[in-house]
Amino acid sequence: METSIKFISMKLDENERSSQTRLMKIKDMMLEDAHQYKEREEENFLQDSREKSITENA
Repeated sequence: METSIKFISMKLDENERSSQTRLMKIKDMMLEDAHQYKEREEENFLQDSREKSITENA
């Protein structure tokens, strides 16, 4: 009986670690996507600013 309890506890711990690892990977992917989105927005803003400046100076 104690062996069964130990085994089940170990399996539950293993599943919890697996879930935490999976969630951390998802979090990292989401943060990376958000960072790339921010960089694209900044690039678009700079490009629009340059185009506006060129148009105003012409």
